[in-house]
Amino acid sequence: MRPAGLKAAYALVSAGNIDAAAAAIKAFLSEQPDQAQGYYDLGVLQFYKKRLSPAARAFAQAATLKSGYFEALRNLSVVWRRLGDHDNALNYLTQAVDLRPSAHDLIFNLGNTYRDLGRLAEAIASYRRVLEIKPDFWPAHSNMLLNEQYREGHTAASLFELHAAFGKKFLTSRSVWPADADRLDPERRLRVGFLSPDLGTHPVGFFLIGPLAHFDRSKLETYCYSDRQPDTITHDIQQITDHWRESVTWSDDALIERIKEDRIDILFDLAGHTARNRLPVFARKPAPLSVTWAGYVGTTGLGTIDYLLVDRFVSVDEEKYYSEKILRMSDSWTTYTPPPYAPACSPLPARTNGFTTFGSFSNPNKINASTIDLWAQILRAVPNALLILKYNAMDSPHQVRRITALFAANGIGKERFILEGGASHADFIARYADIDLALDTFPYSGGLTTYEALWMGVPVVAKNGATFASRHALGILQAVGLPELVGEDASEYLDKAVSLATDWDRLASMRDGLRTRVAASPVCDHAGFAAHFTDLMRAIWRQFCANAVA
Repeated sequence: MRPAGLKAAYALVSAGNIDAAAAAIKAFLSEQPDQAQGYYDLGVLQFYKKRLSPAARAFAQAATLKSGYFEALRNLSVVWRRLGDHDNALNYLTQAVDLRPSAHDLIFNLGNTYRDLGRLAEAIASYRRVLEIKPDFWPAHSNMLLNEQYREGHTAASLFELHAAFGKKFLTSRSVWPADADRLDPERRLRVGFLSPDLGTHPVGFFLIGPLAHFDRSKLETYCYSDRQPDTITHDIQQITDHWRESVTWSDDALIERIKEDRIDILFDLAGHTARNRLPVFARKPAPLSVTWAGYVGTTGLGTIDYLLVDRFVSVDEEKYYSEKILRMSDSWTTYTPPPYAPACSPLPARTNGFTTFGSFSNPNKINASTIDLWAQILRAVPNALLILKYNAMDSPHQVRRITALFAANGIGKERFILEGGASHADFIARYADIDLALDTFPYSGGLTTYEALWMGVPVVAKNGATFASRHALGILQAVGLPELVGEDASEYLDKAVSLATDWDRLASMRDGLRTRVAASPVCDHAGFAAHFTDLMRAIWRQFCANAVA
């Protein structure tokens, strides 16, 4: 039961006067400072107003006054995650899970927090624990699979085993699209749908926008189903598609019905097992054919997705390790549309600085002990060099501790590297003006980051690997005609990086011509990509029609 003073405050909440309600609670607490409920209610109001630090203080006081205050501990974990302090978030979340050890949603958040801390083994263990409690909790399985892509030691076969287990769990029988005679014309204009939470300022948005603008509309009619709050790139994509659907608030049932109403022939999944995916929709097969492409680095494991669109570089003789049939583009599996705010390439910074600056603008989860071990070898071999690591939360306390400790274990002090957090996309790209040579991560290599570095005149040294995820950069470098930047193993990677870093004439020459090279390569040939893409869609539709009438 809330005291009368708090009930009065909540009457103000009901009337929509949040600030007056907060003031009333503060007045109440000034007279009764031992009321945990009051501090909790104040925290709720502050959180609602997006006043995160005051909310954290209020919830913390509530938890102090009332031992085992589950709701306060849970909310503290949420607030600290929003504030970017994952150490505090983990502390309170662990306490909340101890109080409710079977709360699958809390353990799921625990897994996400471990992931953000770079503790992948513990993140995966948390997701597995969720699935023991609630086997049908789809997001935990997807998160587990995505995080497995970051782990070292996987092969295409071992990743397929994990994804196939997912497919078996969530798909008991393959759905069959009923023959619809009036649609079985192999040569008619096709309705192609693209479903994604990432149709915006995101790698998927930058990959899709070029081909979408170049499709022959007499052959393909395009539909986009957008599961995100729109941004500038979202609006750009909206302008070049034939039909736009804001599906972010739609249930799976509503989305499926709309896809059927739109009579989509080929539906594209552009998310795979990444955040906010709609794989449950694809499991119910709302269109005759479905293809996964651009959003995920491998098989989905779902038997209801018919094809995986790749290229001849990222997937090599591995058809048996995919639940989908393989469709291959002749060159890169995606194209790149540089943003209009990308600045001109700068002169080689080493000429001004007097030393080489390496850079890696990758997700911190891609940076593991083996990667840092190899980067440390490079820094030791190029004594005056500096390494800049930049990404969202790269400068957060937990990442600073983790990465600093890994470098220290290899004898590299803090003066040899810089950790920078997020920035606007324009500022992020502009930072390449200070980078001489980019170093790719492994086993999960760079996609959009590789495109962006090359566009800004910065060569990228990469390493070949055994999985789709490990060959992202390889495929791009092959497509732009720079296979010599790919090492077959760690030793070759090291040699190539050191050789380039100490040859400023070669680096300057590459930098001067790199943007022109990229622009003239298949990765920027949107018209060529769109034409080949359309031919592939026609081929699989013809096959579908032939099978349907056989």
